[in-house]
Amino acid sequence: MNGQLKRSMKMKKILQRVTLSFLLALGLTGGLSASAENLEPVVSLTAPTNGAVFAQGQTIELSVDATDDGAVTNVDLYADGLLIGNTTNAPYGMSWSGASLGSHSLTAVAQDDAGQATTSTAVTVSVKTLANLSGYMSGDFHQHTTYTDGSNPFATVMAKDNEFGLDWWANSEHGGKFNRNAAGPILSSGYDTGEYAQYLDTLGTTFLGDSAGVSGGHTNMWRWQLLRDFSFSDLLVARSLYPSKTIVQGVEWNVPGHEHCSVGIITDEFGPLATNANAVAQFEYLWDANDADLSLGAKNT
Repeated sequence: MNGQLKRSMKMKKILQRVTLSFLLALGLTGGLSASAENLEPVVSLTAPTNGAVFAQGQTIELSVDATDDGAVTNVDLYADGLLIGNTTNAPYGMSWSGASLGSHSLTAVAQDDAGQATTSTAVTVSVKTLANLSGYMSGDFHQHTTYTDGSNPFATVMAKDNEFGLDWWANSEHGGKFNRNAAGPILSSGYDTGEYAQYLDTLGTTFLGDSAGVSGGHTNMWRWQLLRDFSFSDLLVARSLYPSKTIVQGVEWNVPGHEHCSVGIITDEFGPLATNANAVAQFEYLWDANDADLSLGAKNT
């Protein structure tokens, strides 16, 4: 909701109360209550944008802005007039999976503590097969952060991807073993000087598998654990911040007998079961030439 509309609602409320107080003082209320009229909620869909196009199978993130002069108690979300979700706590929204091919009309209905409800302006989106998506999509399949040998925290790299208008990207850093954590704030410019590139062994981290040794005086972690337990969690945060983007967890595979190759395995990374990056982590464990861990069983060589 824009600032002008918020100020208008507030001014209307103030005028109502001033008018009632004045009439009460003159004895001219005719039995009116001293409480001002309750205003209806104001609600709008802020995401997706009107006219947005999604690929079949892609999760559609819905975000709602809902306010009231009292309290918003409930927000229902509809697709083509059918209820698809409900939320009672801000920030209001949901992830919609399984949208059928074609055009869909999305609306949100906000209800306040006085029982009044308002329906948002409809937003129209389209779902198409990949073959029917027209035009080019910009993306990047090879990115490093301070989880490996990159120069910026994970959040900074994700923010720059979005800032430069990429439609999709993959975090695909080296396999093997590394000793840094990439958690940290979004840096507005420049590179991380090391302040946020904390070493994993200074954070009370549990290191799994066989010993990965030490680099620069700090304990290394096998990349499969970093992928599974650290990097993918950061990636899910990035998806929530940039819901219209497709973000993939990959790995830069050190190919046995060869050089490097970017790999992405999206099993369980998307949809309602978007809970883990186990598949790509297992691939790194089994096949990466720089991963010598044997704690999880025999390698495929």
